[in-house]
Amino acid sequence: MSDQKKDTHPAQDAKKDGVVIPAQHSALIHSLPEDMMAHLRNCPRDRPVILLMRHSIRGPLPKSGGDEVPLTDEGRNLARQFGGQIARAEPPCLLASVHSSPVLRCRQTAQEIMNGADRVFPPDPMPCLSLPGIFLLDSGAAVNAWRELGGDEVLRRMSLEVPLPLPGMTPVESAVAAVLIQMFSKTDNLPGLHVFVTHDAIVLPVAARLLGQELSMKDWPAFLDGIFIWNDDQGNIRSLYQKNAGCRPADRILHPASPKLQP
Repeated sequence: MSDQKKDTHPAQDAKKDGVVIPAQHSALIHSLPEDMMAHLRNCPRDRPVILLMRHSIRGPLPKSGGDEVPLTDEGRNLARQFGGQIARAEPPCLLASVHSSPVLRCRQTAQEIMNGADRVFPPDPMPCLSLPGIFLLDSGAAVNAWRELGGDEVLRRMSLEVPLPLPGMTPVESAVAAVLIQMFSKTDNLPGLHVFVTHDAIVLPVAARLLGQELSMKDWPAFLDGIFIWNDDQGNIRSLYQKNAGCRPADRILHPASPKLQP
């Protein structure tokens, strides 16, 4: 991986809400993800392109909640570096807008990307990008489902062609459609890159739905990892995430059938 710093400490599996995150993702937090740089070079320039991405490197989250946990100094520098990559991209890429979850680390990531790209936009916090976010109806029931089923099974259910219902959670099809519609509306159809900074647990279900394939914990987004999304001329939503490329009918993604919400 280009610009990869060697991790001086052995990578260990981490836990998020009782779910094990594979070690390779904690080992890849010290550089910009290589696939992101390739996708930045290859995404179209003649239309709006959404980049839904995870925030940069943060400090440890307390058990009581971590909305005010800031980026580390390294996290700020890396987000600023990514903004510089956008500004220097070839072919040239216009940073057309920047939006974020209201959570502090996402707002800081958005600001540092703007600083690196030498672009200024007014703050635009979007509640749909925050945690627990648009995917949750009842956090208690959802947490219990994660604990009882395990993270891999929850993500498998969320990433099926017809996702299985999960207690306490909005149907995945409906939640992804709502997030996408809000993001597309924010682009104002302006060609260029529109960055939306959010959280890992938002990026992964969106990626699974747009790719139309199962994703699991091994596909969990690293810091500053994300999915590039745009409409093509044939009525499809195109996407790029890690080593995967998606092409799904826009009408099917944005206007899914309405399954019953789970209690």
